Amino acid sequence: MKGILLFLISGSSFFVSAQKTEKPLLHVKFEDQVSVSVNSGKLVLGNSLYPGTEVLEPYGYWKPFYSIDPQLLAQYYEKAKQRLKKNLSNPFTLFEFRVNEGVDLETVKKELKSLSHVDYVSIPPKLSVPAAPDFQPIQLYLFDQAPGIHAEEFWNTYNNYGAGIKICDIEYAFDSMHVDLPHVTILGPPILEDSLMESHGTAVLGEIASLNNGFGTTGISYESELYFSEVFYNDEHRVGDALITSLQALEEGDIVLIEQHLLIAFENEGSSFVPVEWYEPYYDAIQLVSGNGIIVVEPAGNGYKNLDDPYLNTGNNGHHPFLQGNRSEAIMVGAGGIGISDIPRSRLNFSNYGSRVDLQGIGEGVVTTGGGSFYSVEGKNQYYTNSFGGTSSASPIVVGAIALLQSLHKQHTGESLSANAIRDLLVNTGKPQTAGNFPVTEKIGPLPNVFAAANLMMDHLGIEAFQKDGFSIYPNPNRGSFELYVPNQFVSELKLWNLTGKEISFSYGKTQTGFAVSGLDLSPGMYYLSLKYTDGQIVTKTIQVIN
Repeated sequence: MKGILLFLISGSSFFVSAQKTEKPLLHVKFEDQVSVSVNSGKLVLGNSLYPGTEVLEPYGYWKPFYSIDPQLLAQYYEKAKQRLKKNLSNPFTLFEFRVNEGVDLETVKKELKSLSHVDYVSIPPKLSVPAAPDFQPIQLYLFDQAPGIHAEEFWNTYNNYGAGIKICDIEYAFDSMHVDLPHVTILGPPILEDSLMESHGTAVLGEIASLNNGFGTTGISYESELYFSEVFYNDEHRVGDALITSLQALEEGDIVLIEQHLLIAFENEGSSFVPVEWYEPYYDAIQLVSGNGIIVVEPAGNGYKNLDDPYLNTGNNGHHPFLQGNRSEAIMVGAGGIGISDIPRSRLNFSNYGSRVDLQGIGEGVVTTGGGSFYSVEGKNQYYTNSFGGTSSASPIVVGAIALLQSLHKQHTGESLSANAIRDLLVNTGKPQTAGNFPVTEKIGPLPNVFAAANLMMDHLGIEAFQKDGFSIYPNPNRGSFELYVPNQFVSELKLWNLTGKEISFSYGKTQTGFAVSGLDLSPGMYYLSLKYTDGQIVTKTIQVIN
């Protein structure tokens, strides 16, 4: 494998690019057991210059990979090891070698590799980026549509909107003055001033938590607290620092979203976008953050690739994150259709796929803040788009679902769910991937059904906290087969009636998320479905049967 690594925001129709001049540098990882540090730009072993580094002094100088306080980094490292119950890469053995202007990188790389106890030397990725009306009714991802995550039913049933959960977006910029965004706390350095990149971040944040104020869009978890950690400052891209910086504000159960992917030049395979964890220093940073109880969400990337392909799981200094057993702990998200380029919940052609991908979000036609392609008459602080896409738009949808579930769980138990528990809950209750232009074997996972996931979670907890008239029938209209999303342990009986009041005999079965009804031989028209709860309360809703 060879070629320059290029880091890009994971976007589709919202893809933009900006060229940035960076100071050349190399990442150098020593074996974990080596006690090495930096003093005044020189690499030292104990109190002495590290053997062999004197010849490198004309080429540049050394810096730690992470710029945070070493004592704080040590605390994060120990906590991560204890929580994940495995050995992690030692963050104190990863360094930057800042190369002087005019010096050949490959020459320096060769010299660095000759040092004793060096694990790897790599050239790091470069980064670039690809009062209004009420738009909530056309945010299909909020509702019980085929491409929807049933957020509205969750809100109405549990009266929960994501409060108490902090979410940190890692990318370049956003419009801090947009009238439909809540206050966003900036962690670390100030955000980049770039109008193109600003549109991307604004769209991402709007999907998650744009205000429920009667105009514009409404975020999935609009009572969550938003944070932003900049990846580009001092003319340098620092993904690892952006991740670690988030730990200074987030708590166990909070969420980090990495809105990035890598462009890698593979020998004999061309260039392709892959998830950020493919690069080992960023994989290690993800594990550090995950090991401190933070839920990390990572786009699968827009590379058109199967992450299970052998060439993605060979070479790379022995680092193969997509293989089973090598999980970074991040929840990985692919891009599914909404019905524009392909049928709802089918893999969009650009989305990476494979066994490593956990869940899908909507990857086309997402209505959110920013951009201006949909609404722009009142200036950029009231811009809205209806064309946000890619794994960029897919990942915030999963983030919003996670935030709602985490908020509900903390509200009733005082405790947080782990990343694995939330991932399993969303996968097991999700709406299955469909076969459109590509088969379901090209896995991007199910689309979250946050209402069904909440019902199952509360059922397992034995907590009756839902509004009884909030149960959901999906799909509705239907052709005589449908599901009911409701905590079924609190339901004693289902009954079906036609409009004349005649009861219709039918059978149904329990599911993890409620009940399933299939194969009803009914004439097209309206019917009444009644649920009788164990406390005697009866709630009735209408069902429409179509041809």
